[in-house]
Amino acid sequence: MHFSQTIVVIYTHFSLLIQKFILIFVLRGVEIQISLSDLSYKLSHTTYTKP
Repeated sequence: MHFSQTIVVIYTHFSLLIQKFILIFVLRGVEIQISLSDLSYKLSHTTYTKP
């Protein structure tokens, strides 16, 4: 009984940690995608406006 409770506590703790890491990873990925698209947009804009 006690052993299974410990497993549940460890599992919930790890799942919360993993969820937090996934959330951070996804947010960072979105930030990187936004910055990359912004950078490529600026680059394409500058190349198109150059004579």
